Amino acid sequence: MPFLPQGENTLVGNYLRSPGENEVEALREFARNHDFIVLHEWSENKIPILRAENPDIVILLYKGRGFSTNNVETVASYSQVAHNTSWFMYNSSGQVVSWDWDGNGTTDGWSPRPENTAYQQYFINSVLGDLRRGGWDGLLIDDLWTTLTPYGISPPVHYANADALCTAMAGFLRNVKSALNAEGFVLAGNIGWWQQTMASGERVGRLYLREMNMGMQEKFQINYATFWNPGRAWYDEMRALRADIDATNGSAFLYARADELDQRSLMHVLTSQLCITNNDGRVVYQMLNTRDSTRVTPVFPESAAAEALGSPIAPVQWEPVLQLGVRFFENGFVVVNPNSSLRVLEGFNGQTTVYGEVIDSNKSYDLPARSGMIFFSPAPFAYANMIGLH
Repeated sequence: MPFLPQGENTLVGNYLRSPGENEVEALREFARNHDFIVLHEWSENKIPILRAENPDIVILLYKGRGFSTNNVETVASYSQVAHNTSWFMYNSSGQVVSWDWDGNGTTDGWSPRPENTAYQQYFINSVLGDLRRGGWDGLLIDDLWTTLTPYGISPPVHYANADALCTAMAGFLRNVKSALNAEGFVLAGNIGWWQQTMASGERVGRLYLREMNMGMQEKFQINYATFWNPGRAWYDEMRALRADIDATNGSAFLYARADELDQRSLMHVLTSQLCITNNDGRVVYQMLNTRDSTRVTPVFPESAAAEALGSPIAPVQWEPVLQLGVRFFENGFVVVNPNSSLRVLEGFNGQTTVYGEVIDSNKSYDLPARSGMIFFSPAPFAYANMIGLH
């Protein structure tokens, strides 16, 4: 069964940002720089080009959980299955629960009930047919809802609360995973609100990840301030994500969209990701999608340079005086400032930043609000000893 490359940080390509199938050289470059990509079914012709350049690349097929206006983004169009009335969620007005996923004012998807066995079998049979035909490694399911009102919909009447929906969704994932894994395919999914906590105290991300091979934390970015609070709350979330992954023996890819096209935001995301990724390959990361108009997802110099850190040698730690996250690697360390104000770092003489700047004994280093920096060092623990981390 294909899985994530071991012992390295891995770039995952956004399914909206891969080159066109006629852009052969760009596809080859993409395959050289990425180990993992999610594609729509209409991109199936890209697979031979990608595999010829990188035989180990993991390629997942994108499918929404519901039914849409076409049979490519989802396993079937709504018009093909609307007669199966028992499959669907209904709101208190008796209408099928539907939603507008791109916010343009039109209905894009209709939601089935994940616990419905007839729907489950239809979904499984459909995706297996696609996967067997196209040379895919597995499936990514989108719209794994965690609340009763995603996209501002009128809530379905079938579930007493969000926990009931999440339990039904976990059962659906369990059955899909079993069917896919039996034929050598992996299952991944986009978890709506990973951090959401159930009455049992378990995070929904962990519940869903337990029933998949890989989970996508879509909201891993600076803009989601609800869960990226300054100070210790950031550290607690980094540790919680790592614990979710370890507890389920799963994988997570931490998806950071291009909401802020600036270096500070990029480094905040990258260094936060590096505070979670382990040398067992269980966590993969993607940079912000683009800094320009190119259709090819760029490999930023910061990302490529991060590989030179080597394997992590300790979990992320918290420096309580300056309120910073710190993680040590074989050849350096990362420092994250999750606060809303600048932090001044002292005693960094001899360290080299990811941009090649060597800090001399007369300099302090300014770390902007909500940012991070990679430092390469001949003695990574020198900083640890200075601030009392071991």
